[in-house]
Amino acid sequence: MALTQADLDHLDEMIAGGILESETADGKRVKFASFSDLLRRRGFVARVLRGKRGPKVGFVEFQAEGCSSSGEGEE
Repeated sequence: MALTQADLDHLDEMIAGGILESETADGKRVKFASFSDLLRRRGFVARVLRGKRGPKVGFVEFQAEGCSSSGEGEE
């Protein structure tokens, strides 16, 4: 089953109403263990819809003035 914007909207409605148990569009009952579980799963659905399955990690490379490329200071 592919996640849709309607799924995300439904989770937002549950959060706004403080509801932990609901029925899906296809008639299945869903019960979240806690409010934090509901929020975590809402975040997952939002990331999937944005096309991001996890956090992006990047690295920054820089060279301070007066330092060689090996990172040792010039004397």
